[in-house]
Amino acid sequence: MHEEDMFREVLDRFESSVDQRGRLQDEIQRLQSDLYRLQDEVAKQKQTVSRALVVDLVDSMLDVNNRIRQIKAVRDLTGMGLKEAKELVEEVRRKWGYTQ
Repeated sequence: MHEEDMFREVLDRFESSVDQRGRLQDEIQRLQSDLYRLQDEVAKQKQTVSRALVVDLVDSMLDVNNRIRQIKAVRDLTGMGLKEAKELVEEVRRKWGYTQ
């Protein structure tokens, strides 16, 4: 009888681990699905943000008298620091003949 009890206990543990493995695989599939959905959402948001930044950049470039707006647009698009963005904007302005 003792061997039967041990066998039953081993069998119960095995069945339990199989059930747990199945639940874990289901959870992994759910998490992968969530990850793919989030990646798609992030890609859509990046497109929206990129479009908005480009529109701001074009607007700021058309408004040649607004250096602050131009510098801000360059910083937003490139991640440059204030000094670097200012120098770039001034360089472009000089190149195009806007020295004011």
